[in-house]
Amino acid sequence: MASVLLAVFMSAAGLRAQETDSLLNSILLNTDRARVMHDPEKARAWSASLYSKVEMDATHMEWLVNSGLLKKSLGFVNEYKDTSAISGEPFLPVMISETRSDFYHSLEPVIDREVIRANRISGADADNIMSQFSGDGVLKANFYRPYIQLFDLDIPSPAAAEGQGYYSFFFRDSVEFNGRNTYRIHFLPKKDISAPMFEGQLYIDAEDYAIAFVHARLSENSNVNWIRYLVMDIRNRKLPDGTWFYDQEDLYLSFSPTHGKVIKTVDVMGHRQVVFDTPVFGPVTDPDALASKNAIEMSAKQDYDDGWWADSRTIPLTEHEAGIYEMVDRVQASTPYKVVYSLADMFSTGYLQNHDWGIGFGPWARTVTFNDTEGLRTQIGFKTFKEFSTFVRLSGYAAYGWKDRQFKGRGTAEFMFRRDQTRKLKLQYKRDFQQLGLGTGLFKENNIFNSLLAKSSYNKQSMVQSIFAEYQHEFSPSFNSYFTLENRRMWGNDAVPLLRQDGITLDPWFTSNQFSVKARFSREETVSRGVFDKSFVYTRYPVLTLCFTGGQWGNDWGANLYAKPEFMVDWNFPAGPAGSGMMHLDGGLVIGDVPYPILKVHEGNETMFHNRLSFACMDYYEYASDRWLSFFYEHNFNGLLLGRIPLIKQLKLREMVTLRGAWGDISQTNLNGPYQLLPTTGTIGLVPYIEAGAGISNIFRIVRVDCFWRLTHREQQTRNFAFNIGIDLNF
Repeated sequence: MASVLLAVFMSAAGLRAQETDSLLNSILLNTDRARVMHDPEKARAWSASLYSKVEMDATHMEWLVNSGLLKKSLGFVNEYKDTSAISGEPFLPVMISETRSDFYHSLEPVIDREVIRANRISGADADNIMSQFSGDGVLKANFYRPYIQLFDLDIPSPAAAEGQGYYSFFFRDSVEFNGRNTYRIHFLPKKDISAPMFEGQLYIDAEDYAIAFVHARLSENSNVNWIRYLVMDIRNRKLPDGTWFYDQEDLYLSFSPTHGKVIKTVDVMGHRQVVFDTPVFGPVTDPDALASKNAIEMSAKQDYDDGWWADSRTIPLTEHEAGIYEMVDRVQASTPYKVVYSLADMFSTGYLQNHDWGIGFGPWARTVTFNDTEGLRTQIGFKTFKEFSTFVRLSGYAAYGWKDRQFKGRGTAEFMFRRDQTRKLKLQYKRDFQQLGLGTGLFKENNIFNSLLAKSSYNKQSMVQSIFAEYQHEFSPSFNSYFTLENRRMWGNDAVPLLRQDGITLDPWFTSNQFSVKARFSREETVSRGVFDKSFVYTRYPVLTLCFTGGQWGNDWGANLYAKPEFMVDWNFPAGPAGSGMMHLDGGLVIGDVPYPILKVHEGNETMFHNRLSFACMDYYEYASDRWLSFFYEHNFNGLLLGRIPLIKQLKLREMVTLRGAWGDISQTNLNGPYQLLPTTGTIGLVPYIEAGAGISNIFRIVRVDCFWRLTHREQQTRNFAFNIGIDLNF
């Protein structure tokens, strides 16, 4: 009898489980089908006013503030101490920012633009770069989209159809939310996925199948750097006309150098609130939104008094938040803060600044260096900053080599005519050593670090004198152009001689004059605008760069003409649980009879430092081409394998593989060109040069090590293996 009852019970339980799974699948399917109706980004056109508030705090600061040296100057900050609602840890406030903005959306014409009407940041000036990131145009969480983009992370959305491949779902119950019947669904990352994922709850409206509320926390198993925890609460609401729209977003972040729960390091916490007013549906007519081409536009007037802010806040400041403005002013007036700020500023900019004058001295990492050509090199330089002028920036240096006994230097003037849509002129004179084929990267320039650790320290340098003018014109954030004029004179030496084809005549130097036009095309790219510099932050789409250079070399004007068309494609893309990829492709052609330094000198690397856009097993000047195609690909598996090994997975290491290749050749015209190639320089030929690498990154959160093997052209060189060490500061 007992066995019969047990069988009946199990059968009933199985039927209920099947019914629950069927209901769950139906809810998820209907939500996916309805997202076109309920996703505000799919609406034809609307505008809405936003109020956002950002607070930054620091934990585990008590030992520093209450130490004997600082307690007298900074002890007052204890009055502002509070406790985190997420972690329960005590913290001290560091910064608060408020923003009033208008957001405009349109499908035709395509507009997704935030115009910041008012912004204030405690202790910061109006030109502070953080003001660009304090609204809603950055870190926007739309769970209807396939991925939620946070910094350089692309986290799969559990509410999108694609999310069912990454998450396991559990139906909890039906609840009343905002007076409406709502399904509550719990979601967790599927087993053995170490890529950044969420866990939390979805509240789906039972009638409209719209997302009413999302509580999402970054999963503890996610292989990420610096982020100790991340929590998002997203609330949507149904408008009187039946349309669903954004209501409020709360984002909680904690940045930490470690992930340990016992080790108490100084962590930075952030809390951002964004509240949306009722939208106005219809075509975008605001002139500020229509005139701008930036995703985030700063309106002309930003500075408003306390009374204006009191009337404009959707969420009033708490007593604790209101006190932060006063506290930050008192902290910045203290001597310890000024000392620490100056040191941090020196390491981040490379210059020791005098903010009263607006002049910095440096860069400190190049003050004393050494290399094979110059021996010991000493250098002194300067650079002006925005306190000096927001229209012109001056910089320069003077250097002396104690082995070659030559003075070198550079002087640069940059004129910023327009900042919101870059119009910039750069003029420069430079006379210094240069080594071709170095690639790009953190350690491209000679500095104290690669002076100490380089396997071969810049032993094929040439003295180059350059007079240079460049105009940068931004047509839109997605279309940037550069126009360049340059006169160059390059001297030969024992390491890089200018030996004519007769094998006897040795020219001391040659000159070239050239004009270049470069166009850079991107899509939906986040940019950061400083007073003089614009940085391209992130886009999920490929970036195409086209360049055409025309020139003439030698002393006979109108003779010895050449042209050099080139292209480049860069693409950083997410690959879901398989990590992310980074690709670079470039190619070009040299038309005309030119000296070998004008050819494509393929990027070698004779140092221990990792360089993404150079060949680790290739020497400097080993290969040159007048028609070429190069390919660099790096894949970060984000701990897909190492994250499954007991104990090892606690280190959050990331496995990486690299494939690099180049094809190139030199026409007979340039093989018999004005100067003989260096004895160590050859052509790649029909068989491409290929090397592959494997490595581990995220060691102590910033270090990576890679091993590279030359797969082709092995018989031409004994250096068929290379070991590199580098720095990765990715999330």
